[in-house]
Amino acid sequence: MTFENVLMSYNKFVFRIAYTYTGNYAEAEDILQDVFIKFYKHNKPFECEEKLKGWLAKVTVNMSKNYLRSFRFKKNQEMDENIPEPVQNPNKFEDETDVYQAVLELPAKYRHVIMLFYYEDMTITQIANALNYKEATIKTHLFRARDMLKVKLKGEYDYEI
Repeated sequence: MTFENVLMSYNKFVFRIAYTYTGNYAEAEDILQDVFIKFYKHNKPFECEEKLKGWLAKVTVNMSKNYLRSFRFKKNQEMDENIPEPVQNPNKFEDETDVYQAVLELPAKYRHVIMLFYYEDMTITQIANALNYKEATIKTHLFRARDMLKVKLKGEYDYEI
C-alpha cells in the first residue's frame, strides 16, 4: 500500500484518536501530521492492514500522551483559561450527534475505548495492544462506559419494544 493510499484511508482514524485525547482540533491535526511523518520514515512493510491499523493507533496514542505531558500543552491550558468560549464551534465533526457528544464527555479511559471500539471498528485485542492494557481491562472499560452512556442518554434513547 502506498503512502498516499494509507494517508487517504487512515487520516480520519488517526485524527479521531488524537482528538479524543487532546480535545483540541489544531493539536489533533499536528499529531496527525507527526504520525504520518513517522509512518513515512518507517521503512518496514506491514504484514496486513490490521497490523498497519494497530501500529497507527499505537503511535497516535503515544504521541497524544506525549503531547498531554508536554510543556506546550500546559502552557496552552493556562492561556485557554483567559479566552472565552466561541459562540459556535468551527471544529464540529459532520457526524457529531448527542451520542457522540456524550461519548466525548466520558472520562478519558472510557472515552478512548468507546471511540476505538465503535467509531474505529477495532477489536478488543487491537485496542489492548494499542493502549498497552490487558484485554480484560478493555472489556471492563467498555462495560463501564456503556453503563455511563446508558445513564447519560436514558431519556433520549430508552425505547419500549
